[in-house]
Amino acid sequence: MNQQIFKKNKPKPLIQQSTKTPTSTMKITYKPLKSLYDPKGLDLHKTYHLLVKEPQEVIPVLEDCLQKNPNNPLAITWLCAAYESLDQKDKARELLEENVQLYPQYIYNLTRLSKIYLEEGAHEKVPPLFKNTWNLKELFPDRNVFHIGEVIAFLQVCCDYFYQAGKKEEANNYLTMLKEVHPKKDHQLIQDLEKKLAT
Repeated sequence: MNQQIFKKNKPKPLIQQSTKTPTSTMKITYKPLKSLYDPKGLDLHKTYHLLVKEPQEVIPVLEDCLQKNPNNPLAITWLCAAYESLDQKDKARELLEENVQLYPQYIYNLTRLSKIYLEEGAHEKVPPLFKNTWNLKELFPDRNVFHIGEVIAFLQVCCDYFYQAGKKEEANNYLTMLKEVHPKKDHQLIQDLEKKLAT
């Protein structure tokens, strides 16, 4: 990773250089982290297809799943996504605010709630969700492996947060990190962030 973007007074690197100390390193995986995101009875392919194509129909499926397995962050994430796609952001926010307090270790729900706050222009609500740290390894010191989706979602939130906070240099630092880890350098997400930061 390009060390020039991690100079003094800039955000600490999300991904630290490998050392012999396990706690100081972090790995990115493309494999599902079943220990954290166990589907717990969800038919992943069918449920995701419904979420994308028929969000109204997937809501009762996910609500039933949560009745049986309340501690199912994947179902919570997808239910909130369904609410948002149907322009029911109040429901999504309420569900997320409750669950990030109960299960703060689930990065996707932290980042989804952050995005809602940022869309509402309430960027000041974001730092407390991440304990005022902008480094995944510092936020979750007991974890050494993160899924690429978690990393991308976190970096996007960091970029958007610093942009709204009027700190473009920091926002650009996180955009640089995002470009370095994202498997598709020309992804629409990156293009949209580049346009935003250019204004």
